[in-house]
Amino acid sequence: MKTRILSSAVLGAIVVVLAFLPVIILQLALAFAGAAAEMEILRATGGGRFRPVIVSSALFAVFAPFFLASEGRLFAYGCVLAHSIVLIGTHFKYHRRLSVEKTGLLFMLTVIAPVSIAALGYLRAAPDHGTFYMLLTLLMIWQCDSGAYLTGTFFGKRKLCPAISPKKTVEGLAGGIVISILSALAAAWVYQGVHLNGLQDAVYTVNYLRVALLAMAAAPVSVLGDLFASTVKRHYGVKDYGAIMPGHGGVMDRLDSLMLTAPMIFVVVREFPLIIRN
Repeated sequence: MKTRILSSAVLGAIVVVLAFLPVIILQLALAFAGAAAEMEILRATGGGRFRPVIVSSALFAVFAPFFLASEGRLFAYGCVLAHSIVLIGTHFKYHRRLSVEKTGLLFMLTVIAPVSIAALGYLRAAPDHGTFYMLLTLLMIWQCDSGAYLTGTFFGKRKLCPAISPKKTVEGLAGGIVISILSALAAAWVYQGVHLNGLQDAVYTVNYLRVALLAMAAAPVSVLGDLFASTVKRHYGVKDYGAIMPGHGGVMDRLDSLMLTAPMIFVVVREFPLIIRN
């Protein structure tokens, strides 16, 4: 437990530092994390036996943080198309060993995982309040995880999905959602008081209702991503995706809750900003 807490503290410190550095540095770090996650996925699923899949997945992960850098998103579309062609071509070449089902699973995982990790960079690169959006996203996800663990430990009775994750409970999920909402509101309140109110013209204000609703939606979606990652591990008989983080496993073991959640938050805040003009 001490090792797990220490690893979490170190990771949290690194993320906070990266959030305040130039965006390009964060994007490079996310490219590395995405590529590491891809290799863990391929190792766990057996996709690493096919060199074209390794190369294409690694390149896709490296390019993912820069998808929004070009106007018209042509670069992003091109990367998805190229990755699709490589996977389909590899399937036809090795169809006796690489089934249609595995090809589809590899495509889904090797696209969703790096894009979800890269979405932190998309949030950070927002013209206004990007650092806040990025850190708030991680806070909501990680506080949901911590809140669910604590609540489930003391009050958990009904299993949420025993066949996939025996330790998760309905009570834990409910507690995680509540903790996530309260943490998000507290962070928004601090940001309003410390930063927004200190601006010379003070034209911005936090929409607390949107913050609460977003946390309420993001928390269960993060659990969904976590459960799906666990499903894949159980299907292939893997305990952890990797061993890069003591007490946690691999990059995917720690960032699986980002799957679906970070991109969802990015889309929502683009259409419904949490910080609005007075």
